[in-house]
Amino acid sequence: MRAVQWLAILLVSAPGLVTGEVVAAEKSPRETGGNMLPPPDADAALRSELARAKDKNTRAALERFIRRHPGNPLVEEARQALEAMERK
Repeated sequence: MRAVQWLAILLVSAPGLVTGEVVAAEKSPRETGGNMLPPPDADAALRSELARAKDKNTRAALERFIRRHPGNPLVEEARQALEAMERK
């Protein structure tokens, strides 16, 4: 293949190399091993996870949320939902 064709392939397959754009491995949280980007809004992701747990309306879903996020303030809301479920 000619050099021009290789350059075209490179530009299409790896635009970040040309623009200097930061790749996922540089932005990803250390605990992911560089394999994924952090969520755009971590708080929104946690609120969404709690909403799904509540929608499931099961003890297991709420307990799983509590176990996964022990230090998060939303855990109190999950505990309240769990208590309300037990009162019914």
